[in-house]
Amino acid sequence: MLKLGTFLLALGSASATFSYLWDGILCPPVCPEGFFGFETKCYVIPRITQTWGDAYEFCRTFDSNILRVETTKEQTFLESVLHDHEGNDFWIGATDLSYEGDWRWATTNGPVVSKWWMHREPDNRINREGHRQHCAVLSDRVGYKWSDDDCLQHFHFICERHIV
Repeated sequence: MLKLGTFLLALGSASATFSYLWDGILCPPVCPEGFFGFETKCYVIPRITQTWGDAYEFCRTFDSNILRVETTKEQTFLESVLHDHEGNDFWIGATDLSYEGDWRWATTNGPVVSKWWMHREPDNRINREGHRQHCAVLSDRVGYKWSDDDCLQHFHFICERHIV
């Protein structure tokens, strides 16, 4: 006899309950070692900083992609997880490198439709080095809402993959 249930993940102050239905059987999701899960995705937050392009490539070496936020639930979950990482900004996979102001997800080339930008962002401001801002970060300045920044800056980042 199989007992059905849910799987509870606790990470710092954040927790998520989720389960999978497979062939009529409720199964806990499986994330690779070092990843944590929420709904249909697994995430890992490497303990290094990279430029946006290097973060994109780093994620690919782990058979994953740089983060693409798809739902309000996912954004809220990530905000709660990142609360334990105060003082750090995190690259996500949104960029307007191809065409100024046309924000796209690097992994799908789909349009970025977001209500999570900080007030007056993205602003494409020129930084001290004279570079424009073409890559998106979850910014610690206002509870991990989105901001654009210079893609050559070194920030932490989040990789994601689908639960197996």
